[in-house]
Amino acid sequence: MYTKVNRVVTDMKDTDAIIGAWIAEKRQKKGMTQGELGKALGVTKQTICHYELGDRAMTANTFLKICKLLDADPTELTVIR
Repeated sequence: MYTKVNRVVTDMKDTDAIIGAWIAEKRQKKGMTQGELGKALGVTKQTICHYELGDRAMTANTFLKICKLLDADPTELTVIR
């Protein structure tokens, strides 16, 4: 489950993992499989899996497309306490 982070992230791997977990949560809440999201995005389900695990970074454009497909607000990730 995605958990908001209350610290500054200095490692890009951490950032990829946080974004990936957030995407996985939003995808699951929408009732969509990795395969369905991948098909809608034009990538494989393995690519979606890598994004969600933080093993592969995505472009900002890809991130915004995913947000649109999941009806998710990307500004949720910018909240810093």
